[in-house]
Amino acid sequence: MNRRFERAIVKLSVIKEDPTNPNVMNDREKEALANSIEKFGYVQDIVVDKNTMIIADGFHRFRQLLVNSHNEAEVILYDFENDIERRLFRQVANKVRGTHDETLDALEFKRILESVDMQEFTELTGQSEQEILRLLNKFSEEEKKYLNLEQNTDIQKSEDGETITLTLIYTLEEMSIIKAVLGDNIALGLLNICKGTDRYNIEKTNETQETSTN
Repeated sequence: MNRRFERAIVKLSVIKEDPTNPNVMNDREKEALANSIEKFGYVQDIVVDKNTMIIADGFHRFRQLLVNSHNEAEVILYDFENDIERRLFRQVANKVRGTHDETLDALEFKRILESVDMQEFTELTGQSEQEILRLLNKFSEEEKKYLNLEQNTDIQKSEDGETITLTLIYTLEEMSIIKAVLGDNIALGLLNICKGTDRYNIEKTNETQETSTN
């Protein structure tokens, strides 16, 4: 691997801002960044072009260092080929972050809010209480359907013995993981893996035919 960067402690006075940085924050987001740094520290690196000392990533973290009266900081000095590569890196650093699944987000919110109060959560994430409650309420009906249900199998036969029904009950968290792994079409995904969905019937054509759900 061609190692083109190094860590170094540098004076903030030699680091240059890029006024064309397209990544902007509103006041609520800036406050959330300040609160998260106060709670967790500077855990994300500021990346600086080694040749020009212009920031490639971490503009807002750099600004917060200045607000907090720091004189120097450990940064990554990257040997970019040119300014275009620095800008390309900035785009990648800002854009390639994934998309949150709303169901899994709601589950994580619920778990966090069992131990963290709403005010602290909103102050650290920059999300409004209304946004968080909207997401939680969106999946409240699903919680009623699945939450705290014991996973089990229930095999029933009709009076004539020709129909077998297999019912699988999952918690909301288990269904969310299945959805995240298999995609939106949960039934088809499960069918491909275990020859069945959360509820399905297998009808025998005659008593000698064997039926398998494996």
